[in-house]
Amino acid sequence: MAEESIFTLHDDWGHAEISPRERIPAAGLGTWTLTYRAGANGINVGGSLRIIPPYHGNVIWDVGKVTAVADRPGVALEVQTDKTHPRTFHHSMYPVITVVVYGRPIEPDETISVILGDTGGYNSGRFIHAQAQDHAAPATFEVYVDTIGNARFNLELAKRERYHAVPGELEIEVVAGKPERFRLSLRHPPAPGQPAAATLTAEDRYENVVKDFQGEVILQPTAPIEGLPQAVRPTPDSGGSVTFEFPAPAPGAPVYVAATDWRSEMIGTSNPLQPDFFDGYEAYFGDLHVMTGQCGNKGMMGGTEEALAYARYNRGLDFGAVTNSGSDFSTDGPIFAKYHEPHTFVTMPARECGYKSGHKNVYVLDEGLGCPSGTPLEALWTACEQHEGKGGRAMVISHHPNTHSETDPYVAWGAVNLDRINLRWERVIEICQTRASFEVEDIGREGVVFGGFGSSIQSALAKGLRLGFVGGTDNHRARPGSKRSNQSGLDANEFVNGGLTCVLAKELTREAVFQAIWDRRCYATTSVRTLLDMRVNDAVMGSEIRADGPRTVRVRAVGTADIARVVVVRNGVDIYTKQGDGRVLEFEWQDATPLGDVAAPDGSAYYYVRLVLSDGNLAWASPVWVDPS
Repeated sequence: MAEESIFTLHDDWGHAEISPRERIPAAGLGTWTLTYRAGANGINVGGSLRIIPPYHGNVIWDVGKVTAVADRPGVALEVQTDKTHPRTFHHSMYPVITVVVYGRPIEPDETISVILGDTGGYNSGRFIHAQAQDHAAPATFEVYVDTIGNARFNLELAKRERYHAVPGELEIEVVAGKPERFRLSLRHPPAPGQPAAATLTAEDRYENVVKDFQGEVILQPTAPIEGLPQAVRPTPDSGGSVTFEFPAPAPGAPVYVAATDWRSEMIGTSNPLQPDFFDGYEAYFGDLHVMTGQCGNKGMMGGTEEALAYARYNRGLDFGAVTNSGSDFSTDGPIFAKYHEPHTFVTMPARECGYKSGHKNVYVLDEGLGCPSGTPLEALWTACEQHEGKGGRAMVISHHPNTHSETDPYVAWGAVNLDRINLRWERVIEICQTRASFEVEDIGREGVVFGGFGSSIQSALAKGLRLGFVGGTDNHRARPGSKRSNQSGLDANEFVNGGLTCVLAKELTREAVFQAIWDRRCYATTSVRTLLDMRVNDAVMGSEIRADGPRTVRVRAVGTADIARVVVVRNGVDIYTKQGDGRVLEFEWQDATPLGDVAAPDGSAYYYVRLVLSDGNLAWASPVWVDPS
């Protein structure tokens, strides 16, 4: 028998709309009015509206000063804005507006107007305006209504549904703001004898692409490059970016290119380009760790296609992966295939798998064979074996190894359990991302913000795990390469964070990129395209060699800013430091200490280098392991 109730509710929860609905620049200030028209149920005294502004992690809509008024005399409205809770990295407390009805009820078809950024009253000024989110994308408000007034009760009335979604016109398009800078990304030749390439993008101060930018951008290299155009001309038809090829510079010193538009007073400086830098290899940069709203997680933004298009056409990356979790790989797979073009842009088919013992990304060579996954962790290894049995290749990378979900790590997810690293499938580990560096245990050292759980990179190496280094942003907003994460807690303007992987390969193909990572022939940076080469006894980074005598460490580096120092790390100890003087640094250091005096319990020693730029950005070359002959 149905439970009796004094309430008769109709399936009519009213209607809401927000105005104005014109486009607003990212982080633009303004005043918006959200008008709710009551449905057949009205709103009882004690009932309320609950308005959730657009939010995606810490990409939020600052509501400013909020007021509310009803069109019916005698109705009193109390406005509450719950936005005073502290934020953590993973759990943002977005502002929620609650409007409670007192005095008299709201009858059907009556209205409540809620003003965000109300400039009325005696308190005028900047800080009472509402402020749009700083990410250019459609932004949708959510409105819910408690018509009965039981939403704040915890006893028998709570058995009934409390808040009901209100339909309406609640979307505002946020677009890029004023163009303020150029991002000019120079790319090494994708194969011997082929030209280099560059991507120029106009951005606002929040890294949004200014798609309607138009102008003449003068290109000025630091050394002559035959065939480099003197100017490029982005147009609205090109979407704020332009990609062009030019003959690779002759061997010699690194080349930078300045981009200037005198009309708009915009400038930009490229990363260094030096095709002969790595002695037989080229340098290809990519982001191996990006998540999007395609996961179905409301805190994430964009989609797989948006992310890969941004990586290829706006950011000028050489390769990219989208590591969605919870989404159907059969949806992502065709998108990986669509954007993959050898010698132009390489996609790395991937997905994320989460475990209490840490998060891992899985990468494959052929999206048509699917991507292994499984729970518990042992099922993932079985799936990788089955994938290999079908003729595929799989590789697993643990990421953000030394932090947890900031809830209960035994219920959600914790730091990576180093004892469960499987070297059969795991060849590298993520050393940096938008949560910053995980190189060492101590918070505050070497860019570490989260740590202390015993799963740092140096802790892994001390256990004898021979893992190379990769970087990936793990930004949750479909912007590969961007340090700006929509998770809370770390502002890219205040902390050194971000992540890119540079692979040393002979050509830009999926197979070559995959193999370079598998061979640990790669290094990680905090989203900058610094060139960094480290060799031990002429063996390239990631190698395992044998030697009983002195070991010679040779380092060559070219920075995106002046080089502050390069540190040689031996078995977890900063053993030698070379101070920088400008953007180029080259040196050799010989370790004459007998190997037996410095070796780990297994008799080996490892060496890697940490590069520190004057602006705080970092890069780490994968280790070389030295075993006794």
